[in-house]
Amino acid sequence: KNVICACIFQESRFKVGAIGKPNLNGTIDYGLCQYNNGSIRGTPLWIGKGATFSSIKDVFANPEKQVNTMITCFKAGHLYWWSSYKYGAYKQWLITTSPMWALK
Repeated sequence: KNVICACIFQESRFKVGAIGKPNLNGTIDYGLCQYNNGSIRGTPLWIGKGATFSSIKDVFANPEKQVNTMITCFKAGHLYWWSSYKYGAYKQWLITTSPMWALK
């Protein structure tokens, strides 16, 4: 729970409507868990027809689904798909006794 919460805080500061800056490949991340609008060989990764979220609006409208999807990925050993975990940025939010949203 703590790792997931720290990753989400690092990704979006718990803002349901968060929109990330464009990534180096031109894709953009959306929502609490920053789901990417990219695709591989035309198949959407997270957002689009046949993906976990049908649209960006669907991402924003379903924060619980966002978190549950991230938890499923965590249980499957794929939390490294989020850069906050992959590069360890989430760890700064684990080393405090203050509520993480009050720090920055």
